[in-house]
Amino acid sequence: MTAKKLESFAKAKEFWAEKLVPLRMDKEQKYYLLQTPMKDLALSEAQACRVNASLDGDWKQYLSPSQLKQAELLRRKRLADGAAPGKM
Repeated sequence: MTAKKLESFAKAKEFWAEKLVPLRMDKEQKYYLLQTPMKDLALSEAQACRVNASLDGDWKQYLSPSQLKQAELLRRKRLADGAAPGKM
């Protein structure tokens, strides 16, 4: 498909924006992660971003075996401290 055909298709489907609005950065990019006990887990920037984006899904796939153990310890500590079971 040529660029011109793609542009025509996008306009026909109303996917086209004549004036692009600049994107802005969130004030806190890892907001959801910081609301969990995993805020204390040592994560690389890439891991933190991926875990933050997948907290409602399979976030465990982004952690190493030792990080998974540490996350479980943090979860148990949270429960022992009387917190209600929630996202983690």
